[in-house]
Parts: sequence; structure tokens; C-alpha cells
Amino acid sequence: MKKVIFLITVITFIFLLGFSVSAEAEVTGIEVESGKITCLENAYGEFIKKLDPETGSYEEIYYYDFIMPDDIIMRITYSDGSYKLSSITRSVDGIMFKWFGNYQITDPWLVGKDNYITVEYLDHTAKLPVELIPNPIEYIETLTPPEREYIYGDDSYGFYNEEEDSYLFWPTDLYGFSFVIHYKNGEEKICTPPNDTTLIDGYRYTILSPDIPVKPGIHKVNFYYMGHTAEYTVSLRETRFPDVSKDSWYYEGVSYCFERGYMNGTDKGLFAPLSKLTREQFVLILARYADADLTKYESRAPSFRDIKQGEWYASAVEWARDSGIMLGTGQGCFGKGKAISRQELATVLYRFASPEKNTDSILPCYTDMYETADWAKDSIIWAISCGILGSTSEKENTISPKMTVSRAQAAKIFMSFSTIDK
Repeated sequence: MKKVIFLITVITFIFLLGFSVSAEAEVTGIEVESGKITCLENAYGEFIKKLDPETGSYEEIYYYDFIMPDDIIMRITYSDGSYKLSSITRSVDGIMFKWFGNYQITDPWLVGKDNYITVEYLDHTAKLPVELIPNPIEYIETLTPPEREYIYGDDSYGFYNEEEDSYLFWPTDLYGFSFVIHYKNGEEKICTPPNDTTLIDGYRYTILSPDIPVKPGIHKVNFYYMGHTAEYTVSLRETRFPDVSKDSWYYEGVSYCFERGYMNGTDKGLFAPLSKLTREQFVLILARYADADLTKYESRAPSFRDIKQGEWYASAVEWARDSGIMLGTGQGCFGKGKAISRQELATVLYRFASPEKNTDSILPCYTDMYETADWAKDSIIWAISCGILGSTSEKENTISPKMTVSRAQAAKIFMSFSTIDK
């Protein structure tokens, strides 16, 4: 037994001794094991003027900006002869590598020159090679400017750049826009974003204006692509959605619903007023209008076969079902993706408002009232009497109960509905 204890003690001592030696090992150097940075000439960064202290003159050089790739492997050596290999983007012993190159170049990078970035770890440095590939583009020019005006709003579409004294912005779309790339070998290529998706990340738009922040009006824009710029003019307007004009019949309704958070724009920054309103879109708008607490429905399994849990509309659908205001289309389905009709919309709002039944018969006032489904007649009559729904024709009184509802019509309807739902 004593021999066993003695043996364990010796092994433990040796282990601790080895640990202490390893813990005391210091970093003696670092070097690049493999990998390099590849940059396209004058494509990622900006031109700046570098002061020559001897002559007092300025030299225009290009400062590169880049993302450090994971495939660059560094070797860290220790005083005990051991070493570690690690990606430059990861920490070693809890310490991250540092590198200098993002707008901190000592000398301008040149094609064919031994360019490098200094990598630092503790007090040790290494040189990371940089291959500068010639830019094949000679220059670019605008072929056709965008076809329409752009939105100017609450900094949702750009920001003021203090260093450049300019306003950077992202157009809500580039319909009709195209530019020409002129290559150094004499070839040309016409690009029409956003269809040319491989080029979208290279776009930057700078409004050059004496007014900061930029005011609505006509402005010149610098269009940047792969180290080259072209110019065109844009018109910024005050409306939140560029496809909703102030003189449109639905402008007031769109503004009303947007300001209150009932309806938002599309992922392209448009409102899409003429697009059909789907059943799931409508139920979410109604839930927002009702200020419904949808959090308790987030983990519930969907009650309808065509609804997926976790989708942006799923909780609103469950809320509407529990509230009894919006049921499915039959066979266990909600009817996701289907455009909602005027009689369906009126029925849901009628259930939500729970008004006293309207006994006034106004069927003769509308020539197509007979097309209304039996289950929707009371709702349609109520909606007409309240001014929520009106004639769809300027020449005759038509209620069009089966006509689908557009986003613009929905905005107008909700604005009207809010005046009677008090």
C-alpha cells in the first residue's frame, strides 16, 4: 500500500513539474505558416493624400480595407521548443493577433511588389504577404440613370459621413439603371443592377450636396464600383414610399397606417400599393391594430395545416382563431397566400367590431349586391353603412364583394375603420 502511495506521489510531482515548466514557457516568435491576402488593385478602400515630411508635398495613395481570411495559419513558438498552429482570426492562450493594414499602410501597395501586412502577437511581429492583382477595369460610366425618384426619409436610407462631408445612401431599387464597364483590354460590359446580383456588393452611392443633412431635391450622385466612379443625378422626395405619390387617393391611408405601425413597406423599401393583400398579411395588420399580445402564441403548434410555426404571421393567425374573428377556408387550412376578398375583409372587421345588427336594407343601391355570399351580407351592409366600403366604380354603384383587396385599399379601409371603432 505504501508503495502505491509513493508511486502516485511521484507521478503527481512529475505531472506538476511538467505543468509548471509548460506554464513558464514564453513566446519566442511568430511566423506565417501558410496563406496570404489577395486584393484587387484599387477596389476595396479609398484614395488618400499622404504627406511627404521631407518635401512637404502630398502623394495620393490607396488605402486598402479588407476582411482577414480564416485560412491564414500562424505558427507560435515557445521557449521550451514547443509550438502551436492557429488561424489568424482566432485567439491563442486567450490573446488575439493584431494586424496593421486597414488604412494604415506604410508604403503604397503596388502590383508585382512584395507587399505585406505586419502581424503582431504580444511583442512579436511577422510579415503577412499580400498579392495585389491588377484591376482589369479602365473606367465605368452611367448608361441610363434610374427611372424614378428616390425616397428621402428618417435616415433609413443612408447616413451622413463626417469625414467625407457627404451623404451615403442606398436606393430603394435600381429600376431602369444601367452602367457600362470599360476594361483595359478593350472589352465592354453593360450591367443592370439588381439583376446582375454578382455586382451588388460593389455598389456605393454618395450624394454630393452642400446641404447637410441632404434635403429633398435634385442631387448629383457618385456611383462607386470596384475602384471606379461614375455620376448621375437623383431626385429625393419627402414621401416615405417612392411608389406612393402625394396626389394618390391612397396616400393619406398609407401614411396613417405606416405612422401607427399597422402596415410597413416591402423588403425593397416600397409600399407596393397595387399588390394583393393576402389573408396572413391582413390578419397581422389587424393584430397590430388591436395591439394584441402575440407572445403567448409563439410556441403554440399551428391550428391550420398550411401554417408553419415560427413564421412572421403564425402568432397572428392563432390570435385571430382564438378570438373567433378569422376562421379557415376549410379542410383544416387557413388559406395562406390567398388574396383576401372585400366580403371576407368586411366579415372579419364586422366580427372584430361586434356592432349591433344593421336591419336597414340597402341591397337595391348596388347593382351587384346579389353576388354577395349569404354569410357575408350582414357584414357588407354594415361596412357600407359605416363608410368602410364604397362603390368600386365611378360610373355605377358596384360593391364588388368578391374582388380581392389591394394593399392601398386595405390602408384606406383601416383608416376609415378606425374612425368608427371607438
